[in-house]
Amino acid sequence: MLSKLIGGATIQVLAVHLVKKLEDITAWKSPQLLDYYRANQKAAKRIRVRRIFILFKNELISSQTPLLDSKVLEIMKEQKNCQIDVRVAWNDLIPADLCSDYLVIDRNIIKSGFPTGGYSNWIEVNQISSISFSANQTQEYIDKFNETVQYSEPLENWIKENESYLTA
Repeated sequence: MLSKLIGGATIQVLAVHLVKKLEDITAWKSPQLLDYYRANQKAAKRIRVRRIFILFKNELISSQTPLLDSKVLEIMKEQKNCQIDVRVAWNDLIPADLCSDYLVIDRNIIKSGFPTGGYSNWIEVNQISSISFSANQTQEYIDKFNETVQYSEPLENWIKENESYLTA
């Protein structure tokens, strides 16, 4: 379902992806998300695809694991290399009301049923809580996305600013 919507997109795809645990980002490598990921790659060749990864620092980095797992950066770089505009932010730098998973595909809004989950929760289509075609609601989510952009950094800048979490 999501793959078809993205495949048919003619204007843009805006996405916010919450990463609370490693599985929220490694889900991109799962067979369940392969079609969805391919649809994103194909769409990025035709239209602008923008994704903001919101990383939950306290859950991903601790005294026992002081470095961000390399898989997180690997997947974000892969998406960037596929012409997806990737931005990144730590969740503690973003107002809580902006921390939710959603997609805006052209004029459609797709929201996850899990306000603090990640795409691993999107694997089952039945877990999508709603699809909206309302122009007013779509504009609200576009505005929400644009506000979230202000708290995030392009991937390459974020990497430079967070080197201490990426290397030993």
